[in-house]
Amino acid sequence: MKEDINGKAYRNIASKEQFLPFVCAYLNGDGGNIVIGTGVDVAKLLASITPHAPVFFRKGDGEFYFVDVPSGNDKPYSCDGRFYVMRGDRAVPASADEIKDMLLAAQVSPLRWERWFSDGIGIENFDGDELQCLFADEGRHSSSEIVERLERMGLSRQGRFTNATDVLLCKDVAARHPQIRARAIACMDKTDDVYQGHATFEGPLLKVFNGLNHFVMEHTRLGERFSDENPAREAIYQYPLKAIREGLINALVHRDYEAYEGTVNVEIHKDHLVISNTGGLYGGMTIERLKAGHLSAFRNPDMANYLNVRGFMEMTGRGSVLIQESCRANGLPEPQWTADENSVTLTFTAKSGMSRQVAQDGGVEKGKEKSKEKSKEKILALLSVNPHATTADLIAETGLSVSGVEKNIRELKAAGRLRRVGPDKGGHWEVVEP
Repeated sequence: MKEDINGKAYRNIASKEQFLPFVCAYLNGDGGNIVIGTGVDVAKLLASITPHAPVFFRKGDGEFYFVDVPSGNDKPYSCDGRFYVMRGDRAVPASADEIKDMLLAAQVSPLRWERWFSDGIGIENFDGDELQCLFADEGRHSSSEIVERLERMGLSRQGRFTNATDVLLCKDVAARHPQIRARAIACMDKTDDVYQGHATFEGPLLKVFNGLNHFVMEHTRLGERFSDENPAREAIYQYPLKAIREGLINALVHRDYEAYEGTVNVEIHKDHLVISNTGGLYGGMTIERLKAGHLSAFRNPDMANYLNVRGFMEMTGRGSVLIQESCRANGLPEPQWTADENSVTLTFTAKSGMSRQVAQDGGVEKGKEKSKEKSKEKILALLSVNPHATTADLIAETGLSVSGVEKNIRELKAAGRLRRVGPDKGGHWEVVEP
């Protein structure tokens, strides 16, 4: 049985005994989508698949999980020692010839750049904040425990760290891989030859993301709105922050890191914003499939899996759909993707009359001094686009101390603007609309 949800076909799986064979068959094939009841421990089941694969799932409005399975990059995949493939509408054990073909294909496929060993790095190169965020739920760890955890995530093999580990965790990664640097620029006028601001970001991947995201927030903030219903000031941005967040994450995780001549670029103009990355569409993806949210193989599946663990990628293929939905909900023109063999570009167009220089809404104040934005407003804005943000993430974005972040969190909770959903481990923040 299949259900169509938001234009995507989801197979309804009734039991955990059926779940793993279908996931493995999808990984060994062209990918697929599954819906299953929340009584099944999806995370535990997925952890039993060998080798590890970036399978994404989220809880729906009802008592169901929606699971998106991409085409795997490391075929063949198995569970309980058995390999599965799709045959018609069924997940069946693979034949000896099918297993042999997948193994031969894996042997002749070139090793992905993210899997190359990054010689000369060790735990001493790891960024302390990033390591703390990754292991925040388990306390302090010995070196051997860290290596073991990274082995399970595909970021270490035989005790050696990969390029993906370097990009994701190392504080001095740009010294070895300068292409990790990302650039952002804000132009002031129509001639685009006068700059309001420009910056280069480097370091672990999520710090690059935080830097880019903060740059966009700073240079697209129009001002503040007041209303009778909301006596508190509400920051107004030129573009929906959720859409920008998804666009940045997609650019960083899908870019071609083997290409040293390119990077991720953000350009903010008076009436449009552009996010571009090196590397064309991958794994048979097209613009049409991208906009529809269809699955594809990942160029960097190890990086995608890490971002999923950190709460920055909740569902594969969903990002482009969220971008379009956010723009429509905010009255913006449809975002546009273009691509060639060397790059992918996403362009947002501002709403008419809502440029950075002039805010037409009568309840909006001109935001000429963006640096004076209050800490609480920053925290609410950040948590609205990243509900899984950690204390370390908020420190990096706001520049506050640990005690400063914790104090603001307490006051926001007391004011009813913020609440914690679920436990400290595995839960997330929810921004409450006034």
